[in-house]
Amino acid sequence: MRRILPPILLALAGCDDIELPACPPGHVDSLGGCVFDEATAIDLVTTFDQGDLEKINGEPFLQIVSATVPIERNVWVTPTPVVVEDDTLELTAADLYRQIDPDHLAPLDGDFPVGTVIVHEAVNREEGHAVQIRLADDYDDGFGRHWWFAKVFDDGTLDENPCNPCSDCHNSAVRPESDGLWGVPPDLR
Repeated sequence: MRRILPPILLALAGCDDIELPACPPGHVDSLGGCVFDEATAIDLVTTFDQGDLEKINGEPFLQIVSATVPIERNVWVTPTPVVVEDDTLELTAADLYRQIDPDHLAPLDGDFPVGTVIVHEAVNREEGHAVQIRLADDYDDGFGRHWWFAKVFDDGTLDENPCNPCSDCHNSAVRPESDGLWGVPPDLR
């Protein structure tokens, strides 16, 4: 994405067309650099199935949200490149998510980059979609996570109820090898 500097900076720089790196998904430019913006994140979530995110599972699966609430889901993840120590390995956040096995803890081949978006689409869309966006390491939601969690409906409305099941299960203490993420059953990928 091409970004143009404000006129005052252009005059100071003596240039009229300087390209800047784009901010990660769910973030906007500010004077301090790219910052997370909830409204931008919600806008992104309302269009998750229109080509910007990659579907992880081939068919919907039941996700147990609590002992009494199974929800039929599809999972979508941004194909953001992942930086790995082994330069010969090329991965995206979607590839990294596919490595997560809900039944087995194993180290991943990299870390999820800032701006990784994960949408747990509710097949019954009236239930809303669970959303996670990876934020910078200096962000802490009070549970030791660097992820923004929300439930968003198709019309862009944010569910105002706190996500206690998210807080209980999606944390590095419970899932240390996968950054608190649970993945999709291997036979459905």
